[in-house]
Amino acid sequence: MFSLNRLWLLFWKNYKLRIRHPWILLFEIAVPCLFTIILVVVRSITTFDRITNTTTFQQREIQGLSVIYEFQNKLVLFGPRTNKTIELMNIFSTLTQGIKVKDFETEDEMVDYYVQKDSDSIRCGVWFNTLTNDSLDFKLRFSFAPKALSNDFEFTQVNQFTWLTARNFPMFQKPGPRTPSSDEGGPPGYLSNGFLFIQHYISRAYAYQQKPIETRKFFNHVHSYNVLRFPYPPYNNDQFMFSLQFMFPMIMMIISV
Repeated sequence: MFSLNRLWLLFWKNYKLRIRHPWILLFEIAVPCLFTIILVVVRSITTFDRITNTTTFQQREIQGLSVIYEFQNKLVLFGPRTNKTIELMNIFSTLTQGIKVKDFETEDEMVDYYVQKDSDSIRCGVWFNTLTNDSLDFKLRFSFAPKALSNDFEFTQVNQFTWLTARNFPMFQKPGPRTPSSDEGGPPGYLSNGFLFIQHYISRAYAYQQKPIETRKFFNHVHSYNVLRFPYPPYNNDQFMFSLQFMFPMIMMIISV
């Protein structure tokens, strides 16, 4: 009961303060109403696209001609220098129609070589953490900025030159699929930059190294390797709501001040 009395006293004091300044009270009521009316009017005149069908994409070939062309006369660095890694990368060079490879003792040597040489002639580096008869673990070292750019992608900020690996999702997620006009998925372009190409042929070379006869029989029956974006369900392409979710908190802060 005591709490209710204190709450009632608080309401009463606020009421007295408001009726002493009627114009301020009217302003505090009118401004939120005005902004609400503006939002309703803008909402009524804006349109949005209702995508009723599932968005599907065309499959892309990993070892397509455009990707192979990007690697022609390019050098792939690798390490550490062991009999197994040299054998595997020689198989890799044969499978990829003669891509040149160069070995190094340490990863630092490989990176230093890339920095000192003409980076346009070097496509990437491959570093093997584990290479045994029953285990393969490697990482790919590409340049800081992807070399191939998507046609619908314009670089306007420095951070857009990177591989964008710091985030799982874009900072601003628009409704619908990411880069809907791209069958590849948009920047940074893991297919067009050859990331999937190298990953595929390293794994394929490892299979040839371990089981050459069985691997040759298998790949004789498989002539192409494709990737396909996951379909996206129907959605509303509403840019107004996308903008409002960032503007509305700011509007509320202005009103509250």
